[in-house]
Amino acid sequence: MELISHSEAENLTGRVTKRSSNPTYPGSFADVWEGDFQVKGKTRRVAIKAPRLPQVLNVTSEKLAGRLLRELGSWAGIKHKNILPFLGFSTDLSPYLCLISPWMSNGTAIDYVRTRPDVDRVKMVFGVALGLKYLHSVNLVHGDLRGGNILISDNREPLIADFGLSRHIHDMSASTTTHGTPRWRAPELHNPEKYGMSVAQAHALPADVWSFGMTVLELVTGEYPYYDFNEAEVMMAIGRGRIPNRPTPTGETLNMLWPICLQCLVFWPNLRPSMQDIIGPLLVLTANHPSKAVLVQLFREDASNTASDTREQMDLSRKQWTERVQLAHQVAASLFFALFWHLSASWFRRKNTNVLFTPWLVGCLTWYGMQYVSFESSEQFFKSVWTFLKKSAWIYFVTVVWGVFLYRIGVFEASDLPFTSS
Repeated sequence: MELISHSEAENLTGRVTKRSSNPTYPGSFADVWEGDFQVKGKTRRVAIKAPRLPQVLNVTSEKLAGRLLRELGSWAGIKHKNILPFLGFSTDLSPYLCLISPWMSNGTAIDYVRTRPDVDRVKMVFGVALGLKYLHSVNLVHGDLRGGNILISDNREPLIADFGLSRHIHDMSASTTTHGTPRWRAPELHNPEKYGMSVAQAHALPADVWSFGMTVLELVTGEYPYYDFNEAEVMMAIGRGRIPNRPTPTGETLNMLWPICLQCLVFWPNLRPSMQDIIGPLLVLTANHPSKAVLVQLFREDASNTASDTREQMDLSRKQWTERVQLAHQVAASLFFALFWHLSASWFRRKNTNVLFTPWLVGCLTWYGMQYVSFESSEQFFKSVWTFLKKSAWIYFVTVVWGVFLYRIGVFEASDLPFTSS
């Protein structure tokens, strides 16, 4: 798919007006206004997405304009029944480009499920999956999938909206900052280095799959992911490899969709399924198919296996991390004892101490000895050494300065100084 340029999209300037002076839905990046679009002698209700001013967003005018053009290019070039239609743009409603789309009176998906508990959530999730699968088929990463960015049409179809953070996978090299809403954001976007990725590599299709899993959980429960955590606790939970707990009480819908959540909420991006993999089971779940009950059971077992594999991967990663930390403990302990031996020998002026061999020997013995110490013990030793060094550094500094002073006034000879060896 090629991105649509500003000049190729339909210019609706002069044909769209706002219905009020205040936005209907204020947002952090842009405000949405209800408006009227004059087309073929008729008036059509539309949504006007107008960006906030650069000084409010704390960005430059050039960066804001670039983001708007990128959103226009991503959005205008796609058409699917589960993607919010793009009508065009206008330049006379705001100092910056305004994007025009049909008005959806049913609001966002999360508000819709909260006010209509009898809504078919499986069918809604299936529609979102179809829309996201289409985006991925044209190599487009949405970047901020969540219930608040999905609108419900008059036909009760979910429509993926808000392409402000979307990226074409071939344009990722320009990404230097992670984006997305933290509760829905994939772990590799929270900490790319932990997964051996650059920011550009983390902004990829698997990140959308993670967000889809969080969105499924959100639409089933009517609650935000990690709803019982504050923002700081969310960051800590994701950093520690913890996904949201299975909601209670359970029901048929949750029993069907929770395995899908588990398959999507895998911390290693390459272990997550593609949206194509998810569509098949969801298609059966939305139909009155004879194999539906069997599929639910198989899918649950498959998700359980995926979760088990994830735990094994986490244990392996934790083991590798522990080994690296313990290696650092060995190095620190060896250097500490070697340095301590050298300084002690120099201080007491031991004539039989080899200035190179003896510290090396002590360091080697410490190295091998630390291999047989538990991780907890080596961690405690490392902390004790660090505390000792911090506390003794000042004392040693004062001692050296005092020795230099005594040497300068003739009380000490050079050989009496603590940092010289005989």
